[in-house]
Amino acid sequence: MSNVIDGVNFVASALAAIFWFISASGKVPSMGTYFDSAPPSDPFLFAVRRSAIWNRFAAALTGVSVLCPLIKNFI
Repeated sequence: MSNVIDGVNFVASALAAIFWFISASGKVPSMGTYFDSAPPSDPFLFAVRRSAIWNRFAAALTGVSVLCPLIKNFI
């Protein structure tokens, strides 16, 4: 069981690092000016949303990675 938890920890931490690299490596276009709010098709808004999605996955995987040693200590 300990080896399984170590494997989950390794995979989760590796994927989190990859996801954070992906979120930080995207090209961010210049921000346009709009009267009221940016339309959903705005490239800058799309890039920010894309980065936020990758960050959300990376944070969740980091949480799994942090919980693995805690679970391992209780088993």
